[in-house]
Amino acid sequence: MRMIFAAAALATLFGLSGCAGMRDPTPEQQSAADYGRKPTPKEATALIRAHLGKTLTPPAAYQLKAPTSMTPSWSRHNLNVITYGYLAYYSVNIKNSAGSYTGPQHRAVFIRDGRVMKALAVRSDGALEPE
Repeated sequence: MRMIFAAAALATLFGLSGCAGMRDPTPEQQSAADYGRKPTPKEATALIRAHLGKTLTPPAAYQLKAPTSMTPSWSRHNLNVITYGYLAYYSVNIKNSAGSYTGPQHRAVFIRDGRVMKALAVRSDGALEPE
């Protein structure tokens, strides 16, 4: 029993120490970063429609409230690789199998150089989580 407890304690210790190196970028790093080309609202809408088209077909199955502005942001990929780009917030109202709309769902996409890098759901508290 002591061996199991000791192994669990060591695993927890090493697991937490591995996370210690993952720090958010400082304000100085963020201001000096290359965010890539900022998409226009029209370009972001086209990227969002293409992204939604991979899962929601046909396009008549949803109503999109397109983004009006892009927010500079950063995202962590592969544990400790930081990528800079833009967040585009939008809402989508999806038609269910009965033919009625389910109500707006708030979402965001992380865009870098004309590509959707990450799709995110916006929680009720405003926090972002992977879709």
